[in-house]
Amino acid sequence: MKLILFRNSLIYCNPTMQDRILSVLSDSLSASGILITGIKERISGISSSKDFEIMNEAESVYKKRIIG
Repeated sequence: MKLILFRNSLIYCNPTMQDRILSVLSDSLSASGILITGIKERISGISSSKDFEIMNEAESVYKKRIIG
């Protein structure tokens, strides 16, 4: 997938589940795919967040890191 909209869902999960969800989302995205979360949601601090880089902090838009 090139784009995943996962808005206002992470806030209802505990940190362990958030990490698992981010890992699945990362695996589902193509190289340099885009993840958009809720405006109030931040993925920093979740260990799987290392797979993403911020594109637009105000809008919670993240790009999958290209590992290589």
